[in-house]
Amino acid sequence: EKNSEKIAKLNARNDEIDKQVTELENLDIVGIVRRMGVTPDELAAMHDIMERAAVATAREFDNDYRGVLYGGFMLTPEGPKIIEFNARFGDPETQVVLPRLESDLADIMLAVAEGRPDDIDLRWSEQWAVCVVLASEGYPGSYEKGKVILGIDEAEQIEGVVKIVTCFDVPQIKFPTAGHPWSTDPHHQDVADRLLLTSRVRFYGDDIAAVVAENEVAAAQALRALRVEYEEYPFVLDVQEAMKPDAPQLHEEFPNNILAHTTIRNGNYEEASREPGLIKVEGWYDTPTVQHCHIENHMCFASMEAGRIVIYSSTQIPHIVRRVVGQALGIPWGKVRVVKPYIGGGFGNKQDALYEPLCAYLSTVVGGRLVKLDCTREETFVCNRVRHAIRTHIISWVRPDGTFAARKIECFSNQGAYASHGHGIVAKGMGAFPQLYPCPNVDGDAYTVFTNRPAAGAMRGYGIPQAMFAGESHIEDVCRVL
Repeated sequence: EKNSEKIAKLNARNDEIDKQVTELENLDIVGIVRRMGVTPDELAAMHDIMERAAVATAREFDNDYRGVLYGGFMLTPEGPKIIEFNARFGDPETQVVLPRLESDLADIMLAVAEGRPDDIDLRWSEQWAVCVVLASEGYPGSYEKGKVILGIDEAEQIEGVVKIVTCFDVPQIKFPTAGHPWSTDPHHQDVADRLLLTSRVRFYGDDIAAVVAENEVAAAQALRALRVEYEEYPFVLDVQEAMKPDAPQLHEEFPNNILAHTTIRNGNYEEASREPGLIKVEGWYDTPTVQHCHIENHMCFASMEAGRIVIYSSTQIPHIVRRVVGQALGIPWGKVRVVKPYIGGGFGNKQDALYEPLCAYLSTVVGGRLVKLDCTREETFVCNRVRHAIRTHIISWVRPDGTFAARKIECFSNQGAYASHGHGIVAKGMGAFPQLYPCPNVDGDAYTVFTNRPAAGAMRGYGIPQAMFAGESHIEDVCRVL
């Protein structure tokens, strides 16, 4: 059954290969995996070699060299096996793979087939694969099988493309990204709302597919060749509009798009505000979205070594990235090693697990090869993290001598599409409000709200710059009134 599925794919792709299908139908193998650049002559040669090689490999091949990978076929002591990457050498069960093989493959195959393992000359290069990620460029929508076209056929034909992974291929394991220590108490854990690649687009810049290629030119060409059609959904960008009952819902588990709501209740605001002779001063204050603009954009590398995933990342949180990668891939955290070199700035943007989980996963699907994933400057603005835009409403009831009888503050934090560091930012900012100017009666409400904008995360000051701008601007308004 698996043979017939693979043969059907070969038929559709290459009329020349059609001529060889009848010879391949009787092969005692699990299936046939396409390899870019395989010719009909190569297929015929593999057919002949594999018939003779199974016995030779079982008898002669040393256990330290578990198999020769060629054209999608792997010859092992247990017989032929199937792989999904180009010529490599390694252990198919742990997917530990050495660098790219430069030796003459025909010589290796003949040496195996004729039982001459000592004649095999292995030479390796230090090349790695390059990954680029397709970020959504349309309205928020969804990719659902039967409703949308996500075409990769043309991109797969581009020379140098190793693997294309779409949102339909990755594990459906949700994970958090914030750089907070992990808690064993579920109520104190960060919100797990991210996937490696998503089929539900929530903002311009959501990640839906990834291309792994031998070089950046091939990766960029393949990215442009991917064909995507969006099913458009309504969207909402304003934080208070997002809280309305009829607003589009980004996450079903958060009604009215409210990620969290906390309060301050000191004294009795309503009673204190009725004191005779008070002056009411009211104002609205907005701080905008800001990006960190560190000199070094985010970059990471991942490969497999001795059964572990090793990641080199420009990150502020190596230990937390290790845990998040384990969560995202569904593997023990001990199977992940993170190396953090000196970094060219972060300021909070790199206090999230940005692309390390995806980079690690892509390495596993190309046999453990070294995969590099970095961001352009444009991508840091739309695909990384930004500072929370916070709208603040302040009412102060002031006595003629300038002292406060009662004060009220409402903060609306625009979280963007995903939780990231979430409510901690605006909660911290609101918490500073009653500390600066004495007032016994304070009411405060802070809301963190999802919108279809880039996800907001940590940035220097962690909510205090927004709060101080609003608070001090309001004090200026009070002074003008008095």
